[in-house]
Amino acid sequence: MGVGKSSLGRVLAVDLGLQFKDIDELVEARLGASIAQTFAAGEGQRFRDLEAQVVGEVLAGEPAVLSLGGGSTLRDEVRAQLLERSLLVFLYVPWTELRDWIGAERGGRPLIEGLTLDQIGELYSARLPVYRQAHLEVRVPRSGIQASRDLVLAALKALPESRPGPALGDGELA
Repeated sequence: MGVGKSSLGRVLAVDLGLQFKDIDELVEARLGASIAQTFAAGEGQRFRDLEAQVVGEVLAGEPAVLSLGGGSTLRDEVRAQLLERSLLVFLYVPWTELRDWIGAERGGRPLIEGLTLDQIGELYSARLPVYRQAHLEVRVPRSGIQASRDLVLAALKALPESRPGPALGDGELA
């Protein structure tokens, strides 16, 4: 939810020598419509079903850095695949920092359009325990991609060899 997943993913993919895949972009291409248009048309379930299919297909392919939409890991079967077949990284930004940014940048985010900041905060709080099931949590600043990149790369280097998930380089970094 507004932490720079796609921008950071592109940079990390270059650093790690991997492909970059933005799941939202792949789903939008198949739908022939934006996420906002799809949800506005009452087809949110269609989006989520296709999103789950695309995640499975991408995980079965070549290693890549993936950018996942905020709702991707809420589905049990998608989260289970990601935890089993990738190194799932949660980019954490505290609500107190996200709140100001989200207050100004709600456009194109169908799940939060029309909600008050308090309601968005409740949504964030409800999702947080699911996000924290990731293999790795990295607290990233809202100050820029390079600072976030450095923090993620340092966290990846610090991972023990016996950590859960595939060996780094053997699977996806989601």
